[in-house]
Amino acid sequence: MNQLIFGDNLNILKSKIINDESVDLIYLDPPFNSKKVYNILYKTPDKDKENSQVEAFLDTWSWGDDDEKVFEELGNLEDKNLYTCLRSFRDIMGESDMMAYLTNMSIRIYFLNKKLKKDGSIYLHCDPTASHYLKMIMDTVIGNKNFRNEIIWERSHPHNDAKRYGNNTDRILFYTKSNKSTWNKQFTPLSDDYIKSHYTHVDDGRKYRLGPLDAKSLSGGGYEYEWNNRYHLWRVPKKVMEKLHKENKLHYTSKGLANRKLFLDEREGIPLQSLWKDIHFVQGSEDLGYPTQKPIKLLERIINASSKENDVVLDPFCGCGTTIHAAEKLKRKWIGIDITHLATGLVKKRLLNSFPKVKFKSNGIPTNLSSAIKLRDFSEKNPKLYYEFQYWANSLIPGVRNNPVKGSDNGVDGTYWIIEGKDSKGYIYKKGIVSIKSGKNISVTMVDELYGAIKKNNANSGILVTLEKPKSTMIQAATKMGLLKALGKNYQKVQCISIEELLNGVMPKIPITLAFETADTSISELQQNLFEIN
Repeated sequence: MNQLIFGDNLNILKSKIINDESVDLIYLDPPFNSKKVYNILYKTPDKDKENSQVEAFLDTWSWGDDDEKVFEELGNLEDKNLYTCLRSFRDIMGESDMMAYLTNMSIRIYFLNKKLKKDGSIYLHCDPTASHYLKMIMDTVIGNKNFRNEIIWERSHPHNDAKRYGNNTDRILFYTKSNKSTWNKQFTPLSDDYIKSHYTHVDDGRKYRLGPLDAKSLSGGGYEYEWNNRYHLWRVPKKVMEKLHKENKLHYTSKGLANRKLFLDEREGIPLQSLWKDIHFVQGSEDLGYPTQKPIKLLERIINASSKENDVVLDPFCGCGTTIHAAEKLKRKWIGIDITHLATGLVKKRLLNSFPKVKFKSNGIPTNLSSAIKLRDFSEKNPKLYYEFQYWANSLIPGVRNNPVKGSDNGVDGTYWIIEGKDSKGYIYKKGIVSIKSGKNISVTMVDELYGAIKKNNANSGILVTLEKPKSTMIQAATKMGLLKALGKNYQKVQCISIEELLNGVMPKIPITLAFETADTSISELQQNLFEIN
């Protein structure tokens, strides 16, 4: 079954969650060691304020005890080639940031290779920062004889960079595990100029160009026989020539020399080369605001080329889920892994928005109260993942965005928008806020605090989400906070709901819009519709 897995992909790859030699195609777009902090951009209908951002991940590495343990683990592998490669790198660069990055990537590539079928393929997306090192690691793990291409993808339009040439390309390292891998040749369309200059002949309304049948210039020789009163050296046997003649696929020059008619409507296009300039960066309704998001056409091309329907596609750094989206669209089975609930929550929304009937298993993502409590405890004990419970809880309510502010957040853990009405200028949007309480000591005071946060943040409604079941006094207090009107209906302004209720499909009765959320242009109509949760 399709799987969306939360967790460190290294631990998952080491486990038996994914069987060895069970995956047909792997695409990974890991952090590039770019020394950047990447944020998700949340679009907002409030034209007077900037779109908000929340930190998605830090693409920065530094050598530490954990890296030393991974390096030792590599040294204990039965096959010593990878460790020898890394040992050489370490001799050159020491315990540097780059060494930390390569060490962690090496062990993941090692276990990814174990999951790949013998006829499988793997695509590693990277940039020039470390592509040369990563290629050596891939050569060591998968074998340099299995290297197929270094694809250059022009990811953006030309731009200026200080004191260097414009850096607007990524690398995609393409390997197969053997010479028996799936390969479906891809083509790009012929340009209008090419058609105009080459397809200059017409037969019964069909454009064609000439394909030489003369073999005198070929080093491999040809076939000697008489055709059209000319004894000549031809590229094809006489039986083939007779077949072409019967099919009206021969064009004769004024001197009687035969050429093949290559019809435009029979040509698939130009075989795809390793320089990809025809797929543009993410824009328009596809843009989720996720950092490093790749265009779906890029993944569709890779999946079409190196897999077939019902094959299994794995993305161990699935981010906002472009690989998963493309795999589902192209009728492949899929596995996506990410270490943040910010990402897995976004993937779930993207899938359900684009494929309402999609079925998949959420592995490592809480599905009941006990696993939610475990996530809460895990988040509280891990400073780097402190906000994971909050991000996950927000993902349970369609349309809720995470609050970008960490620390003092003025009582706002998430935001959403409702459509209050419509005027001559269009829809009138109003902001709502979410407050998440994961502790045991919940009280009616939290309702009052939420009401105060609504006023302070210029919102008109709020949802209080609690890990413990809300007390009756809290629900009663919320009903006294008044009503809001949206598109002619009245709704309770402040509402209380538990994590357990959300997990069981019970949603707050408030008309949250999914505008600015969708990732698929095919459902653009949904962007203007009200999503009312009953």
